[in-house]
Amino acid sequence: MAKIWIDLDDRASIVYMSGVNAFLDFVFAEKVEGSKIYYPCSKCHNRFTKTRHEVRIHCLRDGFLKIYKNWRFHGEPFESLSESNVTDLELGNDMGDII
Repeated sequence: MAKIWIDLDDRASIVYMSGVNAFLDFVFAEKVEGSKIYYPCSKCHNRFTKTRHEVRIHCLRDGFLKIYKNWRFHGEPFESLSESNVTDLELGNDMGDII
């Protein structure tokens, strides 16, 4: 899932709002109505729980936590290497090759 929207500063943009909704759809896909989740707004940093509606408000008002691109606290598998790192390693483009 593309997460470029997380870095956007314009929280009123269609792209940003669509990204927040995609995050919420992903997280709440298998939850019952009224469930609460830890929410990754830039002020709360996944420390508190809220309903879907409350999480949406926080993420639109305060922004999404920009460093939270692997949603490991919300059911996404942990990724130890980014795709760009894997590509570099597969191509042999590591620091040892440069030096």
